[in-house]
Amino acid sequence: PESLAATLFGKALHEQTFSLHQEVISLQYENQVVPRSPRASDVILLTGVTGFLGTGILDSLLNIPRTRPLHVICLVRAHNSLEAESRIGRFSAWPEVSVICGDVTFPYLGVGQTTYTTLLEKVSIVIHAAGIVDKFASYKYLRQSNALGTAHVIKFACMAMAGLHFVSSSAALPPVGTVAADCVNSWSEGVTGHVHAALEGSMFTGKQHGGTSEGYSQSKW
Repeated sequence: PESLAATLFGKALHEQTFSLHQEVISLQYENQVVPRSPRASDVILLTGVTGFLGTGILDSLLNIPRTRPLHVICLVRAHNSLEAESRIGRFSAWPEVSVICGDVTFPYLGVGQTTYTTLLEKVSIVIHAAGIVDKFASYKYLRQSNALGTAHVIKFACMAMAGLHFVSSSAALPPVGTVAADCVNSWSEGVTGHVHAALEGSMFTGKQHGGTSEGYSQSKW
């Protein structure tokens, strides 16, 4: 069945053991902080806005009561600005929303160095909801979007001295019974309540998460 799935979907369900520790080292970067003055408004960079969850996040941001001016910059994969605006639908008409073409898997988030520098000066909050959710894919298949893309977003947030909110599904959490799940809590998912996911309980959980063979979980940790 696994060979058939790999043939159909073009990806392996499991791959050979690798060192997540070495992978983390390879994704490290030299932190460069850009001096910035206090901002009078909240400028949010939102990734993954074209997804189901990203759309909900944007809708909530625009409709919650606030005391400070808000502007949301949506990073959207598209060939041009018109296509990018069409991908966020009705939100493109909101004055608090702007759209830029980009891709978190590329250096400078795919926006070019000039625009990147401008964003560093403006953005005060980053909400990262972009990524591929696929429980059957290998880490190698998901690395570009989930691991490398997140590393680029973290780098941007650090350089901009912006708050970072990382969004993930509960599917990224280690299954109960794996070496990663040294946690004290769990919760039921689904109507039957038979599926459980372990909650993060310590740094040990993250360090040992390579103990699970699921590529999606590894790519999110």
